[in-house]
Amino acid sequence: MIIYGGGRAVFYTVQREVLRRKVSYNQVRFDFIQMLVFGLEFLIVADVLTTLISSRTLDNIAVLGGIVVIRTVLGYFLSREAKGLRQDS
Repeated sequence: MIIYGGGRAVFYTVQREVLRRKVSYNQVRFDFIQMLVFGLEFLIVADVLTTLISSRTLDNIAVLGGIVVIRTVLGYFLSREAKGLRQDS
């Protein structure tokens, strides 16, 4: 999802900058942020499943907890940024 969102953002940015098409920069950013947040959610689920399937040591669970917290906080602030972009449009 993250690679797909990045590819779309590059495509629309090229259309805007090189081909001079009327593509809203805020819309490009909003779409990219939405894909980033969606991708982060997939990564969190993948990490949880990997930890549950493989080894369940206290160290692995602690690392997983830290990763989940960091990705959740990042997703929250990206969502707030997207909400601000949506309101500005």
